[in-house]
Amino acid sequence: MKITRRQLRKLISETRIRPAVPLIDDIEMYDNLDTLARHDNTKDSADVLAHSLDFPEDRSYSDDLHHYDMSGQIGRDVQKMRELGYEYGNAVHLDDEYRWKTQRDAIDKAKKICNQYEEEDNYMEMVVLFIETFTESANESSYPKIIYQLDDISWSMGYIGMPFR
Repeated sequence: MKITRRQLRKLISETRIRPAVPLIDDIEMYDNLDTLARHDNTKDSADVLAHSLDFPEDRSYSDDLHHYDMSGQIGRDVQKMRELGYEYGNAVHLDDEYRWKTQRDAIDKAKKICNQYEEEDNYMEMVVLFIETFTESANESSYPKIIYQLDDISWSMGYIGMPFR
């Protein structure tokens, strides 16, 4: 997946900076506003309140908070997809029955991760990122070749998806 520098800067700025309301300096008030913004029936109220406290009119506080909340989740999900890819790739060296079960479980878990982002505007971009991460990890999983030279404890670590690096 290729993105331009401008798109990368926009993505970083949107995902890493918690939305700030200029006239709020109390943490408790932020917590209350965040609670309103995170619930579907009170999002509009949170946006109206944020705009009355000098939040930019052209933006939605609840949407900005949602993107901020999702930014940490995306990183964890990319790492999980990487681990599932390793697990899938390493299953090639297992017995047929266990290989099929291990690979099917990895794919089912990967599908669940992708389905969490169905409601997002950039759903397809997220799925492409997740699938590319999963596929690269599955193709890179070469440690069964290394594992054969190691003891039984390391072998058990290898096939559950713990990379040796």
